[in-house]
Amino acid sequence: MEAFGLRRRPPSLAIYPGGGRRPPRSSRCNGLAKKERFSYPNLWRTHRAEVSSILLGLKPAFSRAHKAYEEEEGIIAGVPSLAQFDVIMDSGTSAADDPQTVVPFDLTLPNGSRAPRSASSPRRRSGS
Repeated sequence: MEAFGLRRRPPSLAIYPGGGRRPPRSSRCNGLAKKERFSYPNLWRTHRAEVSSILLGLKPAFSRAHKAYEEEEGIIAGVPSLAQFDVIMDSGTSAADDPQTVVPFDLTLPNGSRAPRSASSPRRRSGS
């Protein structure tokens, strides 16, 4: 398993094949979002046509990365010694739903606010 994992490219490289640099379309979208202070309703209202075009252009890269991510996540979930990381990658729930499967860390957002692990929102698992 370890040899298999070491031969594989990380899913992020499926999105960012240029050595991890953000593609120009992503940078354009991020720039527009920043201009709107990351208010996505404002972003959509103000820049709908441009954002639509950017997202359609990014769809093939997202599809490649998603496939690679799901494959790797399935391997991690299926290896008992790695299964704990499945919670971090995909299946964390809110503390109210199941305190045993809450993501084990807080998240600091770009604006400096924190999303505590107890507020981790439920995520849909693959195939459900």
